[in-house]
Amino acid sequence: MFKNINAKGILFRAALPILVLVYMVCLLPILPFLFFNRMDYKKKIKENPLYKSVLVGLLEKHPLLYELSILYWNYPMFGRLYDILPPMKGNVLQVGCGTGLLNKRYRKRSDIRFINLDLNKKALAYGKRKKRFDTYMHANIYNTPLEDHSVDIIIFARCFHHIKNHKRALLECERLLKPHGTIIIIDPIGLYDTTDHGFMNNTMLDGIVWCFNPNSFSSHLVNSISNKLEIESIDFYRQPTVSNYHVHYPHTDVVAIIKRI
Repeated sequence: MFKNINAKGILFRAALPILVLVYMVCLLPILPFLFFNRMDYKKKIKENPLYKSVLVGLLEKHPLLYELSILYWNYPMFGRLYDILPPMKGNVLQVGCGTGLLNKRYRKRSDIRFINLDLNKKALAYGKRKKRFDTYMHANIYNTPLEDHSVDIIIFARCFHHIKNHKRALLECERLLKPHGTIIIIDPIGLYDTTDHGFMNNTMLDGIVWCFNPNSFSSHLVNSISNKLEIESIDFYRQPTVSNYHVHYPHTDVVAIIKRI
């Protein structure tokens, strides 16, 4: 089921040609670098299928560049990235917290206590320096240093496509969640019909990631959860950003809610 963002989405589509033009003009200064990144990636990936592009390496090493890329991919509605999240409160384990953009959004909410987890030390240090969080865990979701049944919500905020083993990750979520706790997955997925199954791909803009369309994401999630987890809903939202409606790579955002039985 696809859901547009109502009146603002309609206005956005009407203004899309102008917005795309502005988008491309702003992109012009970095086009030579993007061209070099593409040529280098296409050459090196033939020698090493796991080769990480120059751009991906820079985004991982420089958190400020990463945040600028978030602005670029979500132009012009920079602040709308997490509008589609359901209500949250309690102890919230944030998988892939990065630089703490989600923490920044909810900084005035005293009823949410984020537990921040990421594998990128530079992003974690940057988020702490910006005072978006006080503490964090440098760890992955497969084996976290947390007690059983210690969190109310686990959120994968636009990082689920980076998790290589979803079955293993969701088993750990099952261990960590309190009874009737919730897993929230919000992630961009492609709008293409090239496959009925999710697959991993090495991309020059985002590294090695899972690629899904709406059907393959839903079936993959069904096959990845244990018998103690139950899918409550899977919805798809076309947010009003240029990248969501880009003619070459159209995508949507999925919001999946999973409950611990």
